[in-house]
Amino acid sequence: MSLHNLFIEPFITGHQFVYNLAAWFVPALFLVEVVNLFLRRLMGGMIKKEWFLTLLYLVIGISGILLAMSGKNTGPWLPLVRTMFFLPIYQFGVLYRAELERHDSWNGFLYFGLLFLIQMFLHLKGYRLVYEAVFCRDFTNPILPYVTAATGIAFWLRIARLISPAFEKNRAIRFFGSHTYTVMLHHLTALMAVKTGSAPQSFI
Repeated sequence: MSLHNLFIEPFITGHQFVYNLAAWFVPALFLVEVVNLFLRRLMGGMIKKEWFLTLLYLVIGISGILLAMSGKNTGPWLPLVRTMFFLPIYQFGVLYRAELERHDSWNGFLYFGLLFLIQMFLHLKGYRLVYEAVFCRDFTNPILPYVTAATGIAFWLRIARLISPAFEKNRAIRFFGSHTYTVMLHHLTALMAVKTGSAPQSFI
């Protein structure tokens, strides 16, 4: 253990200790938020700021993917391209809350039908849709990650809306829903504990 792997490595790889492997996104999200706040302050009172920032962040994100595809996704380059890559995805959520949520009134058939058609088109075209966000690698196209991110976010937003009336009063669901950050950060530690507890049984 050293000052380097305590304070520097988390912003490069983000999971230098196995037990906090799932927490790699925390320093990455911190950097995204810092850049986001800086750019928002820089933009000031620009008209239609959310739409402008979405376009700006997409340009930044696509540039980051292109850098990663060119091999600049290791060492000091990794936190840079990862921050660039995540900026548009972060902004998608802000844009939805600020501008799109009040217009989200399509019926389920049209809504899910459109998402299904987009995904079917991508699969029929044979596009590789899997990539590794933590290391910003395995990108094959600078646009596709944002198409899949947008459709994925849209899918789960509607699923959450549909099932929330059935579970909104369930105490267990509300508890875990209020502690998703903790669950995410510690689920690997819990898995290790379960594996350790079950290990002696394999010798019986």
